[in-house]
Amino acid sequence: AKYDSLCSIGTALEVLATVHDAIGRATSPGTLNAVFEQVTANGYNADSGFYPFVVSFEGTWVAHGANSALVGQSMATVISASAVLSPHLNGNALNRALINAATSGGGAVQYKWTNAATGPVYDKTALTAGATGFDGVDYYIAVGYDNILRTTPASPDRACNAAYNNPCSVDNTLSLLGHALSLAYTS
Repeated sequence: AKYDSLCSIGTALEVLATVHDAIGRATSPGTLNAVFEQVTANGYNADSGFYPFVVSFEGTWVAHGANSALVGQSMATVISASAVLSPHLNGNALNRALINAATSGGGAVQYKWTNAATGPVYDKTALTAGATGFDGVDYYIAVGYDNILRTTPASPDRACNAAYNNPCSVDNTLSLLGHALSLAYTS
């Protein structure tokens, strides 16, 4: 049987690292734009629903693996224009939190989000890291996952996905901990 360990975090980190590496390897405007285009064309998305987005430190999406309509738009403007999100989230504050995490060596930021104009609003966590383009422009790359409680039990025979991370990750962490402890006690 296949067992996932902290699968939501692991998959998000894998996607994040791949995009970070691609931006770091870009040596011209053409190659950097090609990375951004590939992000927006879902080229870095994981099969289980994880997608990256890239934002300039000024707060403008330059690439988005799930919603190409956001590219070129200001995070603060999009959020403040949303009747669903604006009561729960300040776009400037979210951008600042993601920048702070990215410039501190990478980190996680939890915030409210929705995937529809009418809701529902739910908790989301984004793992983020900073990247400087060849031209000196600072960006952060982020990959998020939803913090929606799954109503079915986690199964070690089924991979986690971005829509239902918490029970799977907790169950898998406890399984790994139990496995590690049993190895420690028997060696």
